[in-house]
Amino acid sequence: MSSYRDNVNANMDPESSDSEDSNLQTRRSNFGSGMGSYRDNPTDTSDDSVKESAMANARRFLWDEEDEPSSHSRISGSDISGGSGGSGKPAAVAPVIGARTASGRIGGQQRFRDDAQSVGLIDPNRGGVGSMGRPTNLSGNRSREGLFGMFQRGGTGLSSADYNDAVFHDAATSPDDMEEYLSKDHRTNSTLLCCAQNKRRCFVVLVLLAAAIVGIYTHMNSLAADGEGIPGSWEDRVADGRMDGALDALQPDIHDGSMTEAGTPQHKALKWVVADDPLQLAVDSKEFRLRYLLAAVYFSTGGDTTWKTTKVTNHGWLSGDHVCEWSGIVCSIHRDPYELNVTDFGLSGTIPLEIMDVGLLTLDMSHNSIGGTIPDKFKDSQIVNLFLRDNELVGTISQRFSFMDTLRRVSFADNKLTGTIPSQIGAQHPPVLEAIDFSGNNLKGGIPDLSRLKGMKFLYVNNNQMTGTIPNNIGVLSQLVQFRASNNALRGTIPRSMGTMSRLALLDLSNNKIGGSIPDITASLYALEELLLNDNLLVGNLPPNMLMGKNFDLTKMLLHNNKLAGPIPSSVNNLFKLQILRFDNNKMTGSIPTPISTMSNLQEFRINENQFDGTLPTELGSMSTLQILHMQENKFHGFIPTEFGDMTELTSLQMHHNHLTGTLPNEICLSHEVW
Repeated sequence: MSSYRDNVNANMDPESSDSEDSNLQTRRSNFGSGMGSYRDNPTDTSDDSVKESAMANARRFLWDEEDEPSSHSRISGSDISGGSGGSGKPAAVAPVIGARTASGRIGGQQRFRDDAQSVGLIDPNRGGVGSMGRPTNLSGNRSREGLFGMFQRGGTGLSSADYNDAVFHDAATSPDDMEEYLSKDHRTNSTLLCCAQNKRRCFVVLVLLAAAIVGIYTHMNSLAADGEGIPGSWEDRVADGRMDGALDALQPDIHDGSMTEAGTPQHKALKWVVADDPLQLAVDSKEFRLRYLLAAVYFSTGGDTTWKTTKVTNHGWLSGDHVCEWSGIVCSIHRDPYELNVTDFGLSGTIPLEIMDVGLLTLDMSHNSIGGTIPDKFKDSQIVNLFLRDNELVGTISQRFSFMDTLRRVSFADNKLTGTIPSQIGAQHPPVLEAIDFSGNNLKGGIPDLSRLKGMKFLYVNNNQMTGTIPNNIGVLSQLVQFRASNNALRGTIPRSMGTMSRLALLDLSNNKIGGSIPDITASLYALEELLLNDNLLVGNLPPNMLMGKNFDLTKMLLHNNKLAGPIPSSVNNLFKLQILRFDNNKMTGSIPTPISTMSNLQEFRINENQFDGTLPTELGSMSTLQILHMQENKFHGFIPTEFGDMTELTSLQMHHNHLTGTLPNEICLSHEVW
């Protein structure tokens, strides 16, 4: 008998459809008849030929051992009804069909692949076939474990619902034959997909898994369509319009054409945020703009070239982390950056204009190598604290800088700035500026009128080339705590109005050309800790009440290298916290006041190169904290007190060029520097 597969191939020809129907009906009739005979005698083994005939018909109908069919024929649902059994009942086909119809469906219900033949086996104990071809309960042999499942080859199978529609049941097929039927299956690649007990669970899991895969695929396609979620090449982002969208969104931050000019820091920042940023945020989002601005800061200051390895290793910049996690950035509870502190990061390049748009309140880029000029656009920012100390900044301080109404503290110290301090710096409205540090530059001119800045606390203009005078009304800065104007070429005199600065702790006017006498102001400077007036042109005697006030916290008084005259006030002992006292290189006269020996914290006392005379007080030997005592080049006379040997902390003693006699104790000569 020719194989069923051959019949299928032959019947693909439309002209042979009649032959197909005839052969197929014959095969079905044989199959049904044989299985019906076996049903009538399920336990009768006397006639093996009947059983073998039934099984042979089943095998022929279900498959053969030849190659897979390459074409299809249509089998209607009504055709697959089986033949008449011995009892006249419909003889159901045991399992199901391995052929594909012209429409690819079996009985108008199920689709199979060309490269697979699927066989489903129904538990013969579940029931028979009713009038509608559905299983009905049977009272057949239920002692054997039922066989139910779907087998496949080539990766094609049936769903459980379609499986039940495609399979016909018949009690005529015994469990023994069904198991024998399986044992002789030539489909070695078949795999059991589901068991009857887990059919519903398998179905639910498969549905959920398929839904998840579809959802993920759809979401990724959506992100790719929007240019979000997945970093891509710059060319891709230009092609898909993401770059144009970014330019539109960043329009307020385009300060010149540098954003679209290849190789510029702004263009590098644009490429990063558009194509390389791991987050790939929407171009109109707030954080997208923020990441661009900070990336522009990064590239403008040599982030990709000069930032120090020790800082770069864990700095987190240009990572997928939120910008608040990047090193040096401090954020509010709302995740908005308000402080950028990148001191000693190895920054180079210039200050980018984009930094003004970040919304920072504090910017500290000190101790780096940033060059260029200070942008005028700082005026339009909301920065409160601006620290650019110790860089390579050049140019002048713009007058526009005077109108930064939010600025409270500013430091441009130790740069290469030229020009003058803006004359309108005191015109700030409201006058909130409280700290200025312009020290260590090449500024010239004088100190402008700052009388409106009544809240000023720190004013540093030292180490410049400034000329001119100190404003006479500087005393109105009653909140001033520290005033440094040393190492300039300031002229004029010390304003008497400074006596009203009751909070002044540091006054440093050293190394200038300030002349005149020291005004009687120190007595009212109750908070004064350091008075540095050395290296000037000061003349006259020290004020009688200079050391009579309540400035008990004074630790350093430097009046050396002037032209002062007169004696040391005897009230000097009131300064019991004083550690350094220098009157050297003046024209002072008189003797050393004895009360000076009660200054228990004095460590350095220099009165050399004056015109002091008299004898050396023996009480000096009780100054156990004294480390430096210089009295050379004066007119002292008499014996050297032996009590000097008790100054155990003394490291330098100079008394040469006087008229002293005697010898020094061995303790001093052997262990100290003695001249």
